[in-house]
Formats: sequence, structure tokens, C-alpha cells
Amino acid sequence: MFAGRVLRGCALAVRAAGRFSVPRERALRRGAVAGLFAAVPDVDIVYAPVGLLLNPVAAVGPGVFWETANAIHRGPTHSLLMAGTLAVAVSLWTAGSRSSKTLSAGLAALLVGVGTAVSGTIGGVVVLVFVLAGFAVGEYGTRKGVGPPALLSGGLVGLLTP
Repeated sequence: MFAGRVLRGCALAVRAAGRFSVPRERALRRGAVAGLFAAVPDVDIVYAPVGLLLNPVAAVGPGVFWETANAIHRGPTHSLLMAGTLAVAVSLWTAGSRSSKTLSAGLAALLVGVGTAVSGTIGGVVVLVFVLAGFAVGEYGTRKGVGPPALLSGGLVGLLTP
């Protein structure tokens, strides 16, 4: 499932870029970025070690693990609203202006706050990792010459790919 989503995000972005006559090399970079964004929601697997760290050893058992897994896995990090907001936040950050970075940081903080409010401390930590992973993909894209508009579209394609 994980690899399929990554490949689908990459293929969709490359295909869309081709439709808009984007040169092949740039289209492939955009596809790579979209594929990386598609992998970001699966960072929710960090719930397992975080859950183990935040719960006392006596309380950790299969029931606690699966209860946490059901609340966290495919929860906040797979929300269309969270994914779309992250794509916007990353794009704004890479735009580089002071106001866009301020708005981006506010959106990122909002995502973590919502994740914490909805899914508790473990959910907040998972959403923080989700946000940091998204920003890491944005940084990678920027270093590869992918601009903010293409990062936004690649982020949306990748993060919203089922």
C-alpha cells in the first residue's frame, strides 16, 4: 500500500506536468517531490515507539498498543484537511517572505494543536513528525529547484493520493 501510494503520487504529478508541457527533467523532479509527499502520512507509524515511551511499562500491553494504534494510525495524518493544510504551509514556507513564513509556522502549529486536541499527546507528537516530514520534503524540493507553486501542487497530489 505504501509503495503504491508513493508511485501513484509520482506518476500523477509527472503526467500532469507533461500535460502542461513541463520539460521532462522538471516533470521528473516534480514527480519525485509528489512521491515523497505521498509517503509523509505514513510517518504515523511513530505512534508505536511514542506510545511505548509515554506509557508506564506496566501499562504497556497489546490492548494499550492497539487502542493507541486505532486512535492514531490513519487518523490525523490521513485527514484530507490536515494534508491540504500541510501542503499550503510547506508552500508558504518555501516562498521565503517573512509574512509567508509567519503564516506557514502558524498553520504548522495549528496542525499540531489540532492533532493534540483530537488524539491526545501521542497524536500531537505524531502530527508534529508529520509536519516536520512535510517540511523536509519541501526543503528537498527547494534544493532540487522546485518552486513554491509546484511544491503546493506536488504536495496536494502526493498528500491527497489514496
